[in-house]
Amino acid sequence: MLTITFYAALHYLEYKLASDTPPMHAQANCPVNTSLHYWLEDKAYSLGNNAYNTYRHLREQSRIARYLCSNGGGLNTGGVIACNYFRNSVAINAIDVKLQTFKSKIKSIHAFT
Repeated sequence: MLTITFYAALHYLEYKLASDTPPMHAQANCPVNTSLHYWLEDKAYSLGNNAYNTYRHLREQSRIARYLCSNGGGLNTGGVIACNYFRNSVAINAIDVKLQTFKSKIKSIHAFT
């Protein structure tokens, strides 16, 4: 659920970029030698601290859920799978609070349903 929630936020960000003038899309506008995720993070930063921090939080939770990485970046599963690593409340908070916060920030900039 955490990875899906992050990618929902990513698509909301893509929607915002596509609605800008001129319209942008990450794969078309990201400089060649730049990581797509870092480029999108920079765009989230331009939305303000609250949106940026929320986007980063969702991205990090997604990364941990997918790879169970330690802070050092190495694989550190300890034999624990993602569904046992995070409590259900973390996923619920990501969907009900974090994603809605990010969506609200974009909605305040561009009207969408």
